[in-house]
Amino acid sequence: MAAPWISATRMRLTGTSLPLLLRIWTSLSLVCFSGDDRVVCPPSVGSSVYCFVWVVLIINNPFVDLLAPGNGDVLTHMDAAVRLQNYGCTAVMTGRGALIKPWIFKEFREGKAWRPTAEERVGVYMQLVSHMKEHFGADDMGRRKAFYFLPWHFSFFCRYRPFSDDTILQTTMMKPLMTQRQGLTTDGEDASLLSPLEYLLRVQDEGAHEAIAAALWDSDSVEEAITTLCDLAACNLKTWQAADREPSRRNNRSSDYADDATDEEIETHVAG
Repeated sequence: MAAPWISATRMRLTGTSLPLLLRIWTSLSLVCFSGDDRVVCPPSVGSSVYCFVWVVLIINNPFVDLLAPGNGDVLTHMDAAVRLQNYGCTAVMTGRGALIKPWIFKEFREGKAWRPTAEERVGVYMQLVSHMKEHFGADDMGRRKAFYFLPWHFSFFCRYRPFSDDTILQTTMMKPLMTQRQGLTTDGEDASLLSPLEYLLRVQDEGAHEAIAAALWDSDSVEEAITTLCDLAACNLKTWQAADREPSRRNNRSSDYADDATDEEIETHVAG
């Protein structure tokens, strides 16, 4: 019985004239009859109807255990816990949340938020650099390969904000933090009191991300990286923040966060 189903799925199903139900059932049957006894139901497949049919077919198929992951806008351990506890999800998936906060898995495992300082985050970022050097190589060729990715990561790292537990609790059930535009500061932070290093790590300018990535790559220790980044902030912070505030850059950048810094706050950090 398996052979006809497997044979049928070998054709290019997308774009065919096969009815939608037949296409979905054919795909699902390949999984069932190829020896797998579990299916992960895709949280988003481009069509709510398509997804609904997937769920109905899997639930009514005696060969398959349904694994229903919850995903979308998971930025904190509380977001993940709510999906598991309140909606019966089998697992939780995170994408952008893990890019912004690679330590989100540590938070979920420990059941509490970790709010690393700027210096501690540099240590995390240096671990990424170390892994990239190990994978791509620490020579010039390895650097060229790594820099297709490393500066890009800072377009996510710069979005980190140390939200309080109260803020997370208030938003998790109503409107996840991931869906909200955030300013330079949050939860009553005073922008004038941010350290130059903290301020630098929140900059969204792509040129700044290139410079930060280069500083980390060229540093032999976390301490050296911190010193180099502080020097970068002293020399370039005003220019990069001004670039962040240009209307054309604000409209086109990929960040979900808005920079609400004033010229006076920028001057304060440059002087600091």
